[in-house]
Amino acid sequence: MKGKSTTVRIAESSKSALEEIADKIGATQIEVLAEAIEEYRRKVILDAVNKSFARLRENEKARKEYEEEQEDWDGTLADGLEEY
Repeated sequence: MKGKSTTVRIAESSKSALEEIADKIGATQIEVLAEAIEEYRRKVILDAVNKSFARLRENEKARKEYEEEQEDWDGTLADGLEEY
């Protein structure tokens, strides 16, 4: 793995699990951590988006405005450009 590295303290049980996973998949512990962090980062983003859409669904006026704007944008999909 390229780039800078740092030291992070983790629980002994997490270190054992990290070693086990790395051994099972034939990756370095750094690679396993990087992938796990990226997956968790994406989950956090998707959770935030889902919460925002849930709030939008609860607000009838905002939902209607969103749907109307989405319809306007959908109209641009067939804007006369040829497909390749």
